Amino acid sequence: MSATVFVCGDSPELPITTPDAVIVEGLCRDPSLVRDLGTQSGRAVVVLHSESFDLSALQKALRRIGIDPLGAQILDVSSDDDPSALSLQVEGLKQRANAFATSAPAHAKPVLSGPVTRRGFLRPPTPTYVAVPRVDDSTCAAGDGCRACVDVCPQGAYQWSAGRIIYDKNACIPCGRCVTSCPTGAIENPAATPAMIDAQVRAVINAAEMPIGIRFVCSRGSLDAKSGWADISVPCASMIPASWLLACRLLGASRVKAVPCSDSGCPIDGDAIATEANDIALAVLTQTGFEAGMVAGEPPNDELAGTNLFDQQNAADIMLAFVASTDINFTVESEAAQFGEVSIDDTTCTLCGQCAKICPTNALRESYEDEIIAISFDAKACVNCRQCIAECPEIRRGAISVRGLIDTRRLAAGRVTLNEGTVASCEICGNAIAPATMMNRIGDLLGEEFQDTMKMLETRCLDCRGRG
Repeated sequence: MSATVFVCGDSPELPITTPDAVIVEGLCRDPSLVRDLGTQSGRAVVVLHSESFDLSALQKALRRIGIDPLGAQILDVSSDDDPSALSLQVEGLKQRANAFATSAPAHAKPVLSGPVTRRGFLRPPTPTYVAVPRVDDSTCAAGDGCRACVDVCPQGAYQWSAGRIIYDKNACIPCGRCVTSCPTGAIENPAATPAMIDAQVRAVINAAEMPIGIRFVCSRGSLDAKSGWADISVPCASMIPASWLLACRLLGASRVKAVPCSDSGCPIDGDAIATEANDIALAVLTQTGFEAGMVAGEPPNDELAGTNLFDQQNAADIMLAFVASTDINFTVESEAAQFGEVSIDDTTCTLCGQCAKICPTNALRESYEDEIIAISFDAKACVNCRQCIAECPEIRRGAISVRGLIDTRRLAAGRVTLNEGTVASCEICGNAIAPATMMNRIGDLLGEEFQDTMKMLETRCLDCRGRG
């Protein structure tokens, strides 16, 4: 059952031509009117006059007819907006609403429109609710030391403590950067999930009669609907990775852009981040000579057909799909790239394995085979989070480095060995003690006066050191 489209029927008339729209006279003034109409799908798109409605009253009315306000798509328009662009927006929002799963109480953040006066405490205002992220502890890698969300949050809403992420909903804006930066996908905002973005983008591209561009715009900002473009609202354009922009092109969009905050009036000021995503996408398109209309409807790689291209785990496949379409490999280096290239200096790395232990995506992996220990790397799994650098005990000696890099040859190469060495074994039980390089490093730090101690450490494991 498709989402119901409610349109305010007050003057001036809104240029909405959707055939199945329900016109409601006085909807802006009295959102409770939707209670008499209802919806069988539990999903809704509500089209209202700009700045002429009470959002808190609308959310309350929707809740009473069984619609989650965080999943309802609310479009405020003016009578002079472009009708064709608005029709595409409504079609896209219908599919976005249909793709909404659910939300939990933890996802809702109450926001008051203004300060409450002393008299106002007698009749406090009704808050509006905005969707905020929630951390899924079962998939969060904080227990291994990951702090990616802490590093990217501009408000300090995330803190790492004793292997857990502590999230402060009150400090959250929200901007969505944590959602697209989380290496394991443990953070989700129910109002802007990859499934909802995928459904909306496909809908507007498939419904457009002419080549259509996609603009990702900040939900806090305001842009007039523009002919030839379809707008995809997100918490902030600074959350948009380059792979989302490129996914739109693979699906047939003629143009794509993450609109900087200053252009739409968003107060978060994420211009630099949005610009970096645009630049990376442009570099890929330029190197591959990708033209509008080369691919439409479905990705060129059959393995991606029906795949959610906005899911983070498919970002590498998007890059490789461009190679499949154009037969051109490309390399883009940027600190903001979604992928990283890890390098290990085998003269200073002790093979301690801390980098592999903290890697949230297992891009770095430690393995033992016989008496050989190895650190291997899979570029396709690396998300450039740089957690390995923070954990390396030999970082001052340059044992490990990471650079932001999209290299399609490396993405396709699979896992490669970065460093390997032998393992010191116990002379009594034969169990592994530690990598020989690590023991050498410990010996260097202890010095000659502890040679006898080092001989014991190198030849006996903890269980056998007390034996004669």
